[in-house]
Amino acid sequence: MSYCSVQTKVWDIPVSSGASPYTIVPFEVNEELISSVGGDNLTAFIQGIAFFIWEDYSLEDFKDFIKNSKEYRSVSKDLKELYLTQRLTKIRGKADLLDWQNNQMNLALGIAINELRSTNVAFKKVEDVVAFSQVIKVDKAILSDVILCS
Repeated sequence: MSYCSVQTKVWDIPVSSGASPYTIVPFEVNEELISSVGGDNLTAFIQGIAFFIWEDYSLEDFKDFIKNSKEYRSVSKDLKELYLTQRLTKIRGKADLLDWQNNQMNLALGIAINELRSTNVAFKKVEDVVAFSQVIKVDKAILSDVILCS
């Protein structure tokens, strides 16, 4: 499996070139990870992809995402402010912003899984990422999902 092909698919399809609400990070499934996570069932895998949600993603980041989106760029100049206002009114607080972030990250996760299926790579989506969150870390980000690949 080539992480690069998954990464390319995930980053090529986004609807915005603005501040991303998530990040993806590749990692090796090696002896150290297996002993830290505690699972002999991981030995069939050689690589993984971790999906993180940014903890400090703000309303300003969301605005940047909207202003750099394909939809915003396609709206006529006189309607851009209205479009932005309509999008912002849907985010009434931190919980709404986090829901939106998770939705965006889940789109990326779906794209990654689809790419893996199309290349006939054996993979497994990890159901409980708690043990992985102790080992695979990104500053100011929360581990949301993990895919293991052979």
